[in-house]
Amino acid sequence: MKLLLAVVALVALIHQCRSLHCYFCTNDYNQPYPYDPNCGDPDYANPNFIQNFRDPTVGNCYTELDGNGIVMRNAASGHLDGECDLIEKYTQCFCKGDVCNTSLCEICDP
Repeated sequence: MKLLLAVVALVALIHQCRSLHCYFCTNDYNQPYPYDPNCGDPDYANPNFIQNFRDPTVGNCYTELDGNGIVMRNAASGHLDGECDLIEKYTQCFCKGDVCNTSLCEICDP
């Protein structure tokens, strides 16, 4: 019985400590996100702009592009891996996994 309680406590602790690491930036200094002029680069990979999201409801990283070349990278929840949202002039692509939001949504059809 003590072993079962220990296992349950360990699983709860692991679940509570779960976090997701996503790139968190924009290439537009007018936006409230951290500014990195290279945030709009394809295959983005700047370790200085990795954010640790410890909220257990956060399950996705994403990249958002607008029609003016502005790119934002952040975290979200409730999306499937590879899901794309095309909203007016914005394209958002979602992924699951640490720092997976490196692309410029090439998988999405414009």
